[in-house]
Amino acid sequence: MKSALCPLLLLLMALPTNATDLFVRPDGADVNPGTEAKPLASLEAARDRLRTAGDGKHTIILCAGTHLRTASFVLDHRDSGLTVRGEPGARLLGGKLITGWTLSTDPRLPASARGKVVEVKVSDDLGALRRRGFGIGTSPSPPELFVDGVPQTLARWPNGDEWSVLASDGKDRFGVRVEPERLARWAGADELWVHGYWTYDWADSYEKVISVDTATQTLITEPPHGVYGYKAGKRFYALNLIEELDSPGEYWLDRKTGTLYAWLAGPGETVLSTLEAPLITVSEARDLSLERLTLACSRGQGIQVVGGSGVTVAGCILRGLGTSGIDVAGGTNHRIVSCDLFDLGESGVLVTGGDRATLTPGGHVVENCDIHHHSRLCRTYRPAIGINGVGNKALHNRLHDGPHNAILMGGNDHEVAYNEIYRVCTQTCDAGAIYMGRNLTMRGTVIRHNYFHDIGPTLAAKDGFVDVMAVYLDDCFCGTTIVGNIFDRAGRAAMIGGGRDNTIVNNLFIGCNPAIHVDARGTGWASFWFDGRDPFLMNGLKEVPYDRPPYSTRYPHLAEILRDEPAKAKYNRLADNVIVGPGKAIDWLDGLSERTVETVDNTIVADAAAVSLNPKNYAVSVPGFAPIPFDKIGLYKDLYRDRLPSATESPAEDMSYLDNGVIRLGVDLKLGGSITYLAESGDKVNMINSHDWGRQIQMSFYSGPVPFAPNGKQPSKTWAALGWNPIQSGDCAGNRSVVTEHRNDGASLYVKCIPMQWPLDNEPGECTFESWIRLHANTAVVRCRIDNHRSDKTQYSGRGQELPAIYTNGPWYRLMSYAGDRPFTGGDLSQFKKTWTRLEDVQGSPWENWLATENWAALVNDDNRGVGVFKPGTYSFTGGFFGKPGGGGSKDAPTGYISPIQDEILDHNIQYDYEYTLIVGTLDEIRRFACENRPRSSLPDYRFEKDRQHWVYRNAVDTGWPIQGRLHVKLEADDPQLVGPTAFWDASEVPVLYVRAACVTRRTDARLFWRTSSQPHFSDDRSVGFTLKPDGDYHVYEIDLAGCPAYKGSITGIRFDPVSAGAVGDYIQIERITWKK
Repeated sequence: MKSALCPLLLLLMALPTNATDLFVRPDGADVNPGTEAKPLASLEAARDRLRTAGDGKHTIILCAGTHLRTASFVLDHRDSGLTVRGEPGARLLGGKLITGWTLSTDPRLPASARGKVVEVKVSDDLGALRRRGFGIGTSPSPPELFVDGVPQTLARWPNGDEWSVLASDGKDRFGVRVEPERLARWAGADELWVHGYWTYDWADSYEKVISVDTATQTLITEPPHGVYGYKAGKRFYALNLIEELDSPGEYWLDRKTGTLYAWLAGPGETVLSTLEAPLITVSEARDLSLERLTLACSRGQGIQVVGGSGVTVAGCILRGLGTSGIDVAGGTNHRIVSCDLFDLGESGVLVTGGDRATLTPGGHVVENCDIHHHSRLCRTYRPAIGINGVGNKALHNRLHDGPHNAILMGGNDHEVAYNEIYRVCTQTCDAGAIYMGRNLTMRGTVIRHNYFHDIGPTLAAKDGFVDVMAVYLDDCFCGTTIVGNIFDRAGRAAMIGGGRDNTIVNNLFIGCNPAIHVDARGTGWASFWFDGRDPFLMNGLKEVPYDRPPYSTRYPHLAEILRDEPAKAKYNRLADNVIVGPGKAIDWLDGLSERTVETVDNTIVADAAAVSLNPKNYAVSVPGFAPIPFDKIGLYKDLYRDRLPSATESPAEDMSYLDNGVIRLGVDLKLGGSITYLAESGDKVNMINSHDWGRQIQMSFYSGPVPFAPNGKQPSKTWAALGWNPIQSGDCAGNRSVVTEHRNDGASLYVKCIPMQWPLDNEPGECTFESWIRLHANTAVVRCRIDNHRSDKTQYSGRGQELPAIYTNGPWYRLMSYAGDRPFTGGDLSQFKKTWTRLEDVQGSPWENWLATENWAALVNDDNRGVGVFKPGTYSFTGGFFGKPGGGGSKDAPTGYISPIQDEILDHNIQYDYEYTLIVGTLDEIRRFACENRPRSSLPDYRFEKDRQHWVYRNAVDTGWPIQGRLHVKLEADDPQLVGPTAFWDASEVPVLYVRAACVTRRTDARLFWRTSSQPHFSDDRSVGFTLKPDGDYHVYEIDLAGCPAYKGSITGIRFDPVSAGAVGDYIQIERITWKK
């Protein structure tokens, strides 16, 4: 008889017989025993001890502190079963801490940077910059500077996120539009590089410039010269230039002297990345765990896993790396779980596993990870998650804010499920959030129960295909199932690009245009893959036994493909989908239609109410439509993730906040990034009104035509008189603007969106809006930009622009400003008390207009606390109050309104920027800030070097944007007028104006008009005449204003009429109008 063992004894027998914990701390010593009280100093010492400790569940505990790495921490098969766990505050850095900064006096620095840039000697070996990008193998980044973990910018032109464009085509060179003085500085630079999308907007690369031809304004690059050569009009910027170190957050490395230069935006820990190897390498290990580690500031990868099985990376933070976060190459059943990855030079997580010849799965899983702001150095085909091989999974991840793909896949039988994917492909076009392409044998992948939203084109349709897809089955990709997904404002949502055996079933599409795309490109423009001209696809068939088991049994249609009209898009199926919105439901191309593609029981409606759409959980009432488990999509809480981002916990809200301990500001990423929250820190009483989407603090621009009816679509009668009016939040019909890019590093915030035309129903603007926000003390400095790419190239008259529009809640109803003639002297303030409740009861404008001679206004409550807006150099303000003053919250109707106003012409292709400051506090604090930051001079000094200086025209037009050194105004109508901006100066300070201009005109009777604070309109009795010289040469006209008795008091603007009547061919070119001789 066999004796029975009790359960407790069985459990004890199963437990490890030997378990050792070793502690590692930066101030430890490798001669110590490795206890918590006497820790070791290095990971290697702990690893080596445990290799001799015998079998058991051993753990290395990385204690709080900064562990600087000069080599990869390598683990292998001898370390199987090991756990490496980080304590809170522990971090592995692949760099060196930088101290000893001194003020730089290097003469190569721009004048604006002198006295602000610091330098320090760091190393004699700073590595080399390498060619990187599309089609180029991954290599470690050059050393980078990080401040408090945030990557800084290698000195570049243009600054920030701006791009210039190529002026000409070329194979080994391209023309640029750069000021001669700047280009001359580049010619003498140590090592000039350029980064650009040289030919296609899905392929970027870094190229070394070997010669600068200043005479022809041409840059010549080192072979192999871009990805596909160079094409005029494409985007680029220049970098690695101390000559362009002219902005906070920029740095440069002098490789000859080993010196680091930086314009530090503020105090903080500075780190220079140095390590090229992965911070951690795991090779051929089994059942090994890396838990709760923070890996940062390194030139290469964070973690590399090669071969082995059962390796788990859980609860780790990987940030500020030069290449990818985690790379899994081979092996089986590795898991990347509950990790956060961001600020990565290239990809987030890359996994390859499984055998394609036998269709044996790799079993790798990437789950519950938040991956964002990747591909910051190499922008294309560096995905948040890359999957290759067979049978790997991406589950419950949150993937967002990337310039190109979220998931890039190749191989067979993968599963992509329960992921939230948004704001990706933000810098590229002809791109997919999920992308697979160019193979006939890679089949069996299922894309199930994912939530795609806020995905769409961000580039102008200047040439080529600029759409963005949520799921892109490109170039004859086959055998993919797309089932049970939500596509909300997700571009050209699901594309079958010529492939076969694809299934799109039971998906919900909302506001996509189109929802589904199906083409048969193999019979058209891509026939070269099937008629022998290009063997690429046919060679793919040779890579695997496509006509034998397991392929022939797993994918029955594949075995006979060459005998079954392979170029045709056969066996695709579209069934049981619900498509909501005014856009095209299915885009059929290449002769395909419902008669040639199986199309069954799809529900197509224009109005969400027709299917009882619930916007909170995306439930619909459609017979036969299987519910989509929206509450299961996205991140979830587990042992390693104890909190969720707000967008996951409350899908209806997607806020991004800055809080410096004095004020708290929030933008709504579901409303174009407009500011919807502003309060004193800790107060929790929001001052900003969001009763409808025309309020908030937001960008709003105006131009012609009036009314604006694109392609015959009619505007709302209520708002038709506004004309062309893109705004940041959304439109009057309730359609939201789409945020395409967002960054928040805790110190500054950036948002890019495609705005909506306010007066129309679901009409995106042919433009993009961008805003940059940073907090300082009790202020928020906001820089705004509109980048127009209108198809209507008419130059419409200048109109008043809200810079910006600010709406407060009811308690902030007291509208205060200074409107006197002695600004910044402490004079009495004015309160503007105009209120209204019904537009039909208002005579004239519903708002009050005034001359704000201190360039600010504020809305405050009964305690004199509130918000002010300060815009130096802007004197025209408007504002007032709607509703009953004194009460109401953000969703209530009563609201205060302020806007600084500036007249501007908005060309079809203009890039227009402005900046303002919000001040939170008492009325005295708001005014004091304006006084302390007032413009150095208010005297007229209009130099038309890069822009119009806020001048507009009546009965005239100029040659359009960009402005290059002068205005060229056509004077071909009767009474042409050039009107300057609202201004403010004392007549006694400007007795003479100087105009440098050249003209060709029939008449020569020029006049200059002025207006005053007491007489705000132009008239002949406040003007002076002079005679033009119409010879086409430049002359300086000296205009004696003091000699006119009417020229006195406070001058608030000027107007220049070059001739009393124009004629065909007449023009004037003006370089400047100024008080300076």
